[in-house]
Amino acid sequence: MKSNDKVKNLFLIILGIVLAFTLISSRDLNIKTGNYRNQVKIDILKTSLISGRIHIDNNWSDAKFAGICTGSGNSSDPYVIEDLVIDGGGAGSCILIENSEDYFKIENCTISNCGSVFYDSGIKLISVNNGNLSNNRALNLDSFGLVMYESNNTIVVNNMFSGERGISIQFSKNDVIYFNQFIGSTFSVETHYCTNNRWSSLEQIEYFYSSNTYKNYLGNYYQDYNELDNNNDGIGDTPMILDQHLPSSEWIYLDYYPLIAHIQYYELSVEIQPPDAFVLSSNAGTPETDGNFTLTWTIADRASNYSVYQHSGVITDINDSLTILLNETIDLSLALTDYPLGIYYFIVVARNNYGQSISNNVKIEIESPNEGNPTVFGYNMFILISIICLISVILTKKLKKP
Repeated sequence: MKSNDKVKNLFLIILGIVLAFTLISSRDLNIKTGNYRNQVKIDILKTSLISGRIHIDNNWSDAKFAGICTGSGNSSDPYVIEDLVIDGGGAGSCILIENSEDYFKIENCTISNCGSVFYDSGIKLISVNNGNLSNNRALNLDSFGLVMYESNNTIVVNNMFSGERGISIQFSKNDVIYFNQFIGSTFSVETHYCTNNRWSSLEQIEYFYSSNTYKNYLGNYYQDYNELDNNNDGIGDTPMILDQHLPSSEWIYLDYYPLIAHIQYYELSVEIQPPDAFVLSSNAGTPETDGNFTLTWTIADRASNYSVYQHSGVITDINDSLTILLNETIDLSLALTDYPLGIYYFIVVARNNYGQSISNNVKIEIESPNEGNPTVFGYNMFILISIICLISVILTKKLKKP
């Protein structure tokens, strides 16, 4: 008799464990939407001094491991080198980045003492795409402040490059360079064999200059620009011819809105930054069964418009494999209907003229109402069976008691 009681008690314990596991498993299986972006934000590294040069040749992961940068290298979480004081030691370039397709930023760095060999520079980019240089100071250099060679889709804004020569951009395309100071004792700018580069802001910016408020496109300050500003708006009346030794008459580069004064004399009414972070969500079921749901996103500060993308897997970058559902809208929601069975991932990209910000991924799984775990009147069948078995054992035990 005691042996039977032990068996029954053991059975009850096992059944209780199975029931608890079933409840936990059932809850997890029903999670069909979610945020697939990292929820833990890593504090941006702030180093006050670095003694040596930085050289990244498509090895950002090594640089991140060494504590030189943070980020993941995609458009929503670029690699970031910031807040460094870099002494180049009198040889080579202070920051040299080569052969990179990853998204990256270099910001708030003070750079000095690069080498004096021609095309040594404070910052040097060779065969890179998707860069963003902002609020850096490359000072008293014996060569160039910035060199870009075969480097595309890069934004250069609010920097000071001061040295023997200012900036050199060659064989590069789709770059935007504005609101910078180029100070060179030999020449400010050298650029040739480039395509579709812009030397002023992409939109008109409201600014305060010389006790008055104006709105116009803003170019760059060049030490060797000596033209007039008859209306005193801080923008020269004559475009700046950028290359001092053109290879032929076919290559002519102009800054149509050159600044008369150093950039600290211009107070901008807007921040020259991409949109702020924001969050995407949906009202889809877990799982979704009828294929009708709405995507909703919060406001991204400084955003001019939003675009919605869809893919069959987690979206980490904006490319041609994505399906665009809505392009450059100002709305904050999108209703989707009649989606067939399957798994879908959605993101929203907020954009302005200074860059973009990408939302979290939202995953939606659409199932037939009869798919998934077996149910009875909407309840998980495994749970019901477990509960029934447990009740039956308890009742049997009680009935057998004298």
